[in-house]
Amino acid sequence: MTKRTSLMLTDERQLLLGRATGIVVSVPDDDPPMSAVPGAALTHLVESRENL
Repeated sequence: MTKRTSLMLTDERQLLLGRATGIVVSVPDDDPPMSAVPGAALTHLVESRENL
C-alpha cells in the first residue's frame, strides 16, 4: 500500500463519508477532522476482525 497525502473522493464516497461522520461525532455540534472518520472505521474493522 502506498501512502497518500490526499484522497480523490467520488460523489458516492463523499456521501458515505458524510454519513459516517454522523456516526463518529460525540455530540451533535461536534465537527471531527476528516482523518477521524476513516481512523474510526479502520479501528472498528481491526477490532472486529480480532473478535472473530
